[in-house]
Amino acid sequence: MKPMKRTIYILAVFIFLFNCSKDDDTKDQLVPTAESFSPSSAYVDDIITITGTYLNLDGAYNIKFNDLTSTIVEQTETTVKVRVPENATSGNFTFNYENNTQIALGNFLLLERPQIESISSFYARIGDTIIFTGNNFNIDDTYQITFNGNPASNIEITDTTITVEVPDNAETGILNVAINEIEYYSQQFSRIESKLFAIKGEVPNQSLVELNLLDGTEVGTIVDFSNFGFDIILGDSVFNSSTNEIFIMSDPGMLNDYLPRLIKVNVDTNNYSVIQANNDFGNNDFGDRIAVSNDGRLFIWNSQLSATPEDGYLIREIDPNTLNFLNGVDPYGPNAGFDQYKTITTVYISNTDNTIYYERTEEIYLGTTTMTIETYVRAGNLYVKNLADFSEISSSCFPSSITDIAGNTFDYCSSKLDLYEALIGTVNYGYIYYLKTSSGDSDKILKVDSNLNSEPEIYVDGNLKCIVYGEEINELLTIKNEAGSNYLLKKNITTNIESQVLISGDYSELIIKN
Repeated sequence: MKPMKRTIYILAVFIFLFNCSKDDDTKDQLVPTAESFSPSSAYVDDIITITGTYLNLDGAYNIKFNDLTSTIVEQTETTVKVRVPENATSGNFTFNYENNTQIALGNFLLLERPQIESISSFYARIGDTIIFTGNNFNIDDTYQITFNGNPASNIEITDTTITVEVPDNAETGILNVAINEIEYYSQQFSRIESKLFAIKGEVPNQSLVELNLLDGTEVGTIVDFSNFGFDIILGDSVFNSSTNEIFIMSDPGMLNDYLPRLIKVNVDTNNYSVIQANNDFGNNDFGDRIAVSNDGRLFIWNSQLSATPEDGYLIREIDPNTLNFLNGVDPYGPNAGFDQYKTITTVYISNTDNTIYYERTEEIYLGTTTMTIETYVRAGNLYVKNLADFSEISSSCFPSSITDIAGNTFDYCSSKLDLYEALIGTVNYGYIYYLKTSSGDSDKILKVDSNLNSEPEIYVDGNLKCIVYGEEINELLTIKNEAGSNYLLKKNITTNIESQVLISGDYSELIIKN
């Protein structure tokens, strides 16, 4: 029995060794085969997957994008994954194993990475449109845009633009753009509540319209004043934040009864009311310019020369519901040594420190007893007073010498300021901004230290009209005429970045809801 058992054992070992040798021979005859790849277009560093059989066998694999060899990052029996190498180009995509016959898998298209170069605005209201401008945007890519983590859904793609609508749940914070899960943009964004309005047209077809704060397009008409039943000239206008109303002062000289009217428009409901002054006040002694404090106090003054300057050149507080006078800020008083007339041309109320800034123009007669020619010099005087008791905080007229036609020199205010028909914009960040209008010269926005201890400098030059300051957006806004076209010009007073957009309407006043 023992010899028989030994024989069987030897036979089993022989059979096992024979089968192993057969398997090794079969394995040596196997060759990896690549059949397809995807995706057929990708960016540098993206992963391309090759599909086939026996792709995990040991040996040398040579996978090329044109003539550039790639790196294998993962390998299984049926797939090989490679990374698109730096400097890869579009063209042939080939597979080779152990220097056997090269397999041409097909044509590969190298995509260029998207580039975001600019954004249309760093602020917007809900429902506004933000446009990213750049290159290599692909409609087939996946885009995710979030406003402080809240995703936007209305996104449109072209080759050079990404347009997104600010969603209802957008919040101030980081605006982020990811394409195919790769971040391409991440910057601070502000969701704002501000609205921009304008007086449009000429009598008798004037209207109050809302403008898009980003691109200057008309949102819609708030009030059509041609439906009032009588011609009305719209004058100065301001926004009253305490009642959410726009106050518009009419020009009383254009009405048969010469009685001033205050038009109040609610910007949420578009309802309006008209308040008429009583018969005690006429055109000249009432006023045509207005300003409102943050607690809703309304001030009025006359910016034109009057036969009764004792009345016309007061800055007075009036009741916005009755137009009755309440208080006076600046009593008229002649300056000894000059025959002069005073015109209060501009007022700005600082809501941060409850002060009132105003400029008063001195029209100085510099004629002499020996010559018949008369010369007038306009010089701006800037005053700051406390609204609580109207006490003077500071004043300045930038002293310098003025010489008349006879050669006489006077120490008086410099004509460099020349703020006739000016409008003070804001005292935020330590400066006051003016719109200077001068016949024969381009209109400018001037900038001066709010402490009144420096001479003004040109901040924005050009043919400008009207100026407002947007507190939320920290920008000055004005209308600029250039080569016969009107533009909405905006300048950030911190970064000094200036931009402008073409507007189609003829606007005479801007009003901003901060």
